[in-house]
Amino acid sequence: EALRVYDPLNITTPTLPSGSSGNYSASFAATGGSGSYAWSATGLPPGLSISPTNGQITGTPGNGGSYPNAVITVTDSTAAQTTSKTFSITVAYPTLQITTSGALGGVQLASAVNATFVAAGGKPPLHLVLRLAARRTVAWLNHGQP
Repeated sequence: EALRVYDPLNITTPTLPSGSSGNYSASFAATGGSGSYAWSATGLPPGLSISPTNGQITGTPGNGGSYPNAVITVTDSTAAQTTSKTFSITVAYPTLQITTSGALGGVQLASAVNATFVAAGGKPPLHLVLRLAARRTVAWLNHGQP
Protein backbone atom coordinates (compact mmCIF):
# COMPACT_ATOMS: atom_id res chain seq x y z
CA GLU A 1 0.00 0.00 0.00
CA ALA A 2 1.22 3.46 -0.89
CA LEU A 3 2.13 5.95 1.79
CA ARG A 4 -0.19 8.93 1.81
CA VAL A 5 0.85 12.29 3.14
CA TYR A 6 -1.75 14.90 4.00
CA ASP A 7 -1.35 18.55 4.78
CA PRO A 8 -1.87 19.36 8.48
CA LEU A 9 -5.45 20.12 9.41
CA ASN A 10 -5.93 23.84 10.12
CA ILE A 11 -8.92 26.03 11.03
CA THR A 12 -8.52 29.07 8.78
CA THR A 13 -11.29 31.28 10.18
CA PRO A 14 -9.44 34.19 11.84
CA THR A 15 -12.13 35.62 14.13
CA LEU A 16 -15.85 35.46 14.80
CA PRO A 17 -18.28 38.34 14.32
CA SER A 18 -19.93 39.98 17.31
CA GLY A 19 -23.57 39.15 17.82
CA SER A 20 -26.71 40.60 19.32
CA SER A 21 -29.69 39.18 21.11
CA GLY A 22 -31.22 38.35 17.71
CA ASN A 23 -30.21 35.52 15.38
CA TYR A 24 -26.49 34.78 15.13
CA SER A 25 -24.64 33.03 12.34
CA ALA A 26 -20.95 32.38 11.71
CA SER A 27 -19.15 29.89 9.50
CA PHE A 28 -15.84 28.11 9.84
CA ALA A 29 -13.41 26.91 7.23
CA ALA A 30 -10.54 24.45 7.40
CA THR A 31 -7.73 23.28 5.15
CA GLY A 32 -5.63 20.13 5.10
CA GLY A 33 -6.42 16.63 6.18
CA SER A 34 -8.46 14.44 3.91
CA GLY A 35 -12.11 13.67 3.36
CA SER A 36 -15.01 15.44 4.99
CA TYR A 37 -14.77 17.40 8.22
CA ALA A 38 -16.66 16.89 11.48
CA TRP A 39 -17.08 20.00 13.65
CA SER A 40 -17.76 20.42 17.36
CA ALA A 41 -17.65 23.27 19.85
CA THR A 42 -17.52 23.97 23.58
CA GLY A 43 -17.90 27.25 25.43
CA LEU A 44 -20.43 28.79 23.06
CA PRO A 45 -22.88 31.36 24.41
CA PRO A 46 -26.19 29.84 25.57
CA GLY A 47 -28.55 29.42 22.63
CA LEU A 48 -25.84 28.82 20.01
CA SER A 49 -24.78 25.50 18.51
CA ILE A 50 -22.49 24.30 15.74
CA SER A 51 -23.48 22.10 12.83
CA PRO A 52 -21.25 19.00 12.89
CA THR A 53 -21.36 18.71 9.10
CA ASN A 54 -20.71 22.26 7.86
CA GLY A 55 -19.14 24.07 10.82
CA GLN A 56 -21.76 26.80 10.97
CA ILE A 57 -22.72 28.33 14.31
CA THR A 58 -26.35 29.39 14.47
CA GLY A 59 -28.97 30.25 17.05
CA THR A 60 -30.28 33.02 19.22
CA PRO A 61 -27.91 33.99 22.04
CA GLY A 62 -29.73 33.94 25.36
CA ASN A 63 -27.40 36.26 27.26
CA GLY A 64 -25.27 39.22 26.36
CA GLY A 65 -21.62 39.22 27.37
CA SER A 66 -18.16 38.16 26.38
CA TYR A 67 -17.44 34.48 25.79
CA PRO A 68 -13.64 34.30 25.37
CA ASN A 69 -13.27 30.51 25.47
CA ALA A 70 -15.29 29.16 22.57
CA VAL A 71 -13.23 26.16 21.44
CA ILE A 72 -13.93 24.94 17.92
CA THR A 73 -12.67 21.49 16.95
CA VAL A 74 -12.51 19.92 13.51
CA THR A 75 -11.63 16.32 12.64
CA ASP A 76 -11.12 14.99 9.14
CA SER A 77 -12.64 11.67 8.14
CA THR A 78 -9.76 9.99 6.31
CA ALA A 79 -6.46 10.99 7.88
CA ALA A 80 -7.88 11.06 11.43
CA GLN A 81 -6.39 14.47 12.17
CA THR A 82 -7.95 16.75 14.79
CA THR A 83 -7.23 20.38 15.56
CA SER A 84 -8.84 23.00 17.78
CA LYS A 85 -8.81 26.77 17.94
CA THR A 86 -10.11 29.10 20.65
CA PHE A 87 -12.30 32.04 19.67
CA SER A 88 -13.91 34.92 21.50
CA ILE A 89 -17.56 35.76 20.86
CA THR A 90 -19.09 39.00 22.09
CA VAL A 91 -22.87 39.21 22.28
CA ALA A 92 -24.43 42.65 22.72
CA TYR A 93 -26.97 43.03 25.48
CA PRO A 94 -30.53 43.72 24.33
CA THR A 95 -31.56 47.38 24.27
CA LEU A 96 -32.81 48.53 27.65
CA GLN A 97 -36.53 49.24 27.63
CA ILE A 98 -38.47 50.62 30.58
CA THR A 99 -42.25 50.55 30.66
CA THR A 100 -44.52 52.02 33.30
CA SER A 101 -48.07 51.56 34.40
CA GLY A 102 -49.85 54.13 36.49
CA ALA A 103 -50.30 57.86 36.22
CA LEU A 104 -47.09 59.85 36.34
CA GLY A 105 -48.17 63.16 34.86
CA GLY A 106 -50.06 65.90 36.64
CA VAL A 107 -49.24 64.69 40.14
CA GLN A 108 -49.84 67.24 42.87
CA LEU A 109 -47.30 67.96 45.59
CA ALA A 110 -47.79 65.73 48.65
CA SER A 111 -50.08 63.33 46.77
CA ALA A 112 -49.60 59.57 46.53
CA VAL A 113 -48.42 58.01 43.30
CA ASN A 114 -48.77 54.33 42.46
CA ALA A 115 -46.78 53.20 39.43
CA THR A 116 -45.00 50.05 38.32
CA PHE A 117 -41.74 50.16 36.39
CA VAL A 118 -40.65 47.16 34.35
CA ALA A 119 -37.18 46.94 32.79
CA ALA A 120 -36.28 44.54 30.00
CA GLY A 121 -32.93 44.13 28.30
CA GLY A 122 -29.79 45.95 29.31
CA LYS A 123 -26.79 44.56 31.15
CA PRO A 124 -27.65 42.99 34.50
CA PRO A 125 -27.76 43.78 37.29
CA LEU A 126 -30.17 46.62 36.63
CA HIS A 127 -30.69 49.36 39.20
CA LEU A 128 -33.65 51.69 39.13
CA VAL A 129 -33.07 55.18 40.40
CA LEU A 130 -36.13 57.38 40.54
CA ARG A 131 -35.51 61.09 40.75
CA LEU A 132 -38.45 63.20 41.69
CA ALA A 133 -38.49 66.84 40.83
CA ALA A 134 -41.09 69.15 42.32
CA ARG A 135 -41.97 72.38 40.60
CA ARG A 136 -41.56 75.33 42.82
CA THR A 137 -42.49 78.89 42.26
CA VAL A 138 -39.84 81.15 43.70
CA ALA A 139 -40.72 84.79 44.25
CA TRP A 140 -37.89 87.26 44.41
CA LEU A 141 -38.45 90.54 46.11
CA ASN A 142 -36.57 93.27 44.39
CA HIS A 143 -35.98 96.18 46.80
CA GLY A 144 -35.70 98.97 44.32
CA GLN A 145 -32.90 97.35 42.32
CA PRO A 146 -33.35 97.26 38.57
